Amino acid sequence: MNVSCPECRSVFRVDPSKVPTVGVRARCSVCGGVITIASPSGAAVAAPSTTPERVITPTVT
Repeated sequence: MNVSCPECRSVFRVDPSKVPTVGVRARCSVCGGVITIASPSGAAVAAPSTTPERVITPTVT
């Protein structure tokens, strides 16, 4: 996959298998700008479950 620097527009080839699922930030070797590289699958971190947790009320004896 190709990514480009937002500062100088240089294009770099990135091996998608090296990018973690949460994405990564890298520094441009040409200008030093920060390049944000998203996960190749486009999947972000899994959202928390919308199912409420079961509440357990202790009983006092």
